[in-house]
This record gives sequence, structure tokens and C-alpha cells, in this order.
Amino acid sequence: MKLNLHDRLLTFFSFFAGMGIAGCAMIGYGYTVPYAGAGFIVKQICLFMVLFAVAGGSLAGALVSEYKRNDKILLLSVLAAGVLVLLLPFYSNYAEKISLQLNGFAALVIYTALVLTLPIACISMVIPLTVAGLKKGDAGSYARKTGVVFAVIMMGIALGSMLYPMLIIPALGLIWSAIVTGFSLAIIPAIQIFRQGWRKPGILGILFVILLPGMLIGGGFTEKQRGVSLLDLDEQWQMKKAQLYLNGAPVSIGFDALPGDTARVLDNILENCFQESEILYIGPFSNTLVRLCAANNLRLTQLDVTGLNTIDTTNSTFTRAGSLNSPVEPRVFLNSTSQQFDIIILDLMRGDAIREGLFSVEVFIRLRNLLKAGGLGLIRLPDIEGEAIHWYGVRSLYKTIRSLGLFTEVSKPTRSSPSMLLFSGSRDAFDDRLDEVPGISYFSQDSIQVQDVRILTDNRPMASLYFRHQMAMLRQERLASMSKVKALK
Repeated sequence: MKLNLHDRLLTFFSFFAGMGIAGCAMIGYGYTVPYAGAGFIVKQICLFMVLFAVAGGSLAGALVSEYKRNDKILLLSVLAAGVLVLLLPFYSNYAEKISLQLNGFAALVIYTALVLTLPIACISMVIPLTVAGLKKGDAGSYARKTGVVFAVIMMGIALGSMLYPMLIIPALGLIWSAIVTGFSLAIIPAIQIFRQGWRKPGILGILFVILLPGMLIGGGFTEKQRGVSLLDLDEQWQMKKAQLYLNGAPVSIGFDALPGDTARVLDNILENCFQESEILYIGPFSNTLVRLCAANNLRLTQLDVTGLNTIDTTNSTFTRAGSLNSPVEPRVFLNSTSQQFDIIILDLMRGDAIREGLFSVEVFIRLRNLLKAGGLGLIRLPDIEGEAIHWYGVRSLYKTIRSLGLFTEVSKPTRSSPSMLLFSGSRDAFDDRLDEVPGISYFSQDSIQVQDVRILTDNRPMASLYFRHQMAMLRQERLASMSKVKALK
């Protein structure tokens, strides 16, 4: 039986579709993945080396199977590639963490291997499929059918991963598309191997592709895709008829509370601080903050960036414990002081009134270094629509934050490292720039996530309760730490 034009078209359709998806993924990786010291060309060279090695090995395996006249080798190569796609959700859990925790060439190699799971799977699968598809007989017929399924589902992955950040078709997200693709492309050759008399690999392959999705779901990778909700923060919160309950008791704060009220947000942060905690505030002078610190017996160092730029240290009795005699620029103060603080608040809400020097990454790094272990850094971003235009270098700043991995989510405070949180009063303030930020994902209408940097918008229902919950967690961690220290003494 000779191959007709239809057979050849199907074979090359799957080949070019697979290679096209792999190429798009590779180019997208080069543009979007931050890596300090490596530009687009450098990353592309690294990717070409990796993909060339994979393609060469895959082609060699296909040619060996053709030479040996053993269709099972081809089937096993397709099965292995399908399993590789099926493992994509598992890899995705660790890709971002590795990129933010490692540095140097090792991080680039490891991150490349994780992020390139999809294009590597495409190439490792499409070449043996093409070789097999050009064969005569049942093996070629099977390979052509599998190749078409492969190409169609891979294009579905590309479409789903493109639409998912826009929340148009969440069901076609990259993770779930990878599971469907890997399952389909692994179960077909597994069944074929079983039918050809190679029972053990066929049975093991079928069991593996059936059980692995359940294992991945049970492993918690779907938590990344779940929308973050206030009611998800603690299983003891309940909502009944617009009334919030904690441990069965109604909570007095309702939806009528103004989420944007600065005093309410700050109050729920400061009320969980230890007495005599050191607070650093950089922003427009705030009498509200002075009163809150006084009420909670906290020591406040306030830098008014819109006035005379003087630094006042105020204690609970409103007496001036000390001040600088001359105006001080924020960056000068941050670079000269060695004092560490429990809480640092950088208030950039009035984006047009704040000096551009405060928008630099240097300031962000210095703020993090001035935090005590277990401390909290809060950066309040512009909250007025269009104010993001006045926010100097917002796009490059986001990229740098992603590259350096400066921030950890405040929802997981620890005793050993500080937490920093970006907080915005309005999603609209960033809509004009967020579409330019690579790697962005929307958790909900009230929260924006760029890798490990979370932006909470002020239209989150009961934002003050969110902060109260997070600060209570931080306080609990620090109390446990102090108890251990006392026990050792």
C-alpha cells in the first residue's frame, strides 16, 4: 500500500504544527522570562542548544527503530513524550520558585529545563511521529492518526494558555490543557503497545496515565489556579446572608465598611503589633498614623516626602524623641541608617506628588534590608485611574522585581525572613500598563499576581479583615519564636 497525498499531508501537518508550537513557546520564553545579565539573544542561543539536543536524540531514536523494524520503540517514544506533557503541571509548581531562589548559570539551566517542558515534548514527539507516519501499513496509519490528534490538542494548549490570563475560557488554561494532552497522547500508544503483545509496558503505561492526574491534583498544584477569596483564607470563616461569621460568631465589620479607608487598613495592621515595635513610614505626613501608633504604644519614624522631608520619631506620648535638624532626602536616610524596623510602610498613593527617587528598585531593596526577621513591608501604590502614568518606570520596575525575587507573599509570614506586599487602591490604575507585564495572572477581580509579587486592590471586600488575618498570623509566628527563646534561657 503506497502513501497517497492525503497521508503525506496529515503527516506534515502534525510535524509543522508541533514544531510551530515549540518555536512559539521558545520565542515567548526568550521575551518573557527574566534572567539577570542575559538578554534575548543569549537566552535564544541556550534554548536552541537544548532543543537541538532533544531533536537530535529523538531523530536518532526514530531512525534506530526504523532500522530495527521495531514499531514498539516508536510507540514507547511517543508514550514517553506524552508522559512528559502530563508532568507539565508538576513542573510548573517549581519553575518560578527555582528562578527566584537560584542565581547564575545553574539557575538558567534548571529553569530552562522546566519552562521548556512543552516545546521539548513537542519536538521529542513530533519527529518519531513523522518518521512513523511516512511508513506503510498499520504502524504508519496509527502514527498519522496520533499526529493529527497531537497537533490539534497542542494548538488547543496554545489557545488555552493565551486565553487563560484574560479569563475568557479558564477551562482551557495551560495546566488543564497539558493534562488532557498528556493523557490523550500517552494512553493511545499505551493501548497500542498492549494490543501488540507487549503486555507489561502497556499495562504500566495505562495505569500511569490514569493515576497521574489524580496524583497531581492531590499534590496541590491546582491551588495556583484557584481564585483567591477572602473566605478561603481560613476555613472557619463563613458567610450567611451578607453577614460574616468567625467560629460561628458574627463579626461586626460588614460590607458597609469602606475598604479604601486608610485608617481602617492601617489600624488592622498596627493593632497586632507588639508594643514598642519600630515603625517606619515614608509618604505624605499622616496625623492618622501618629494617633494609631500612639494608641498602640508603637514607636514611629515618619518621613514626610511631600513637605520638608524631615524625620520625626514619635512615641506613644506624642513627645518628640528626636529629629534631624536639616531636610533629608529619602534615599539619603535609607542609605545612612542602620536601624531595623518591624514594619515599613512606603505610601505612594499620591503618585504625582511623590519624588521619582522613591520608585527606584534601590529603595525597594534597601527597605527589605531594613526589615527585621518576620517584619512586614507594605508598599501602597497609586490608587487613581491614570496615576500609573506618573509612576516612574513602572514596567521596568515590575520586571526587575520579578528578576530579583525581592518579595514573598504576606500570607506566609515566617520568623526567618521578612514579607513584603504591594497594595493598590484600584485595579484601573494599572490597566494601562499591566497588559505589558509578562507573566501576569489574575487571581480574582480584587487581586493581581505577577509571579511572586501580589497586588491587592482596594475594591476587595473587607480588605481590612484581610490585613487583620495576615497580621494575626505574623504575630502568632513571632510569639512562638519568643516562647522558644525564653524556653532556651
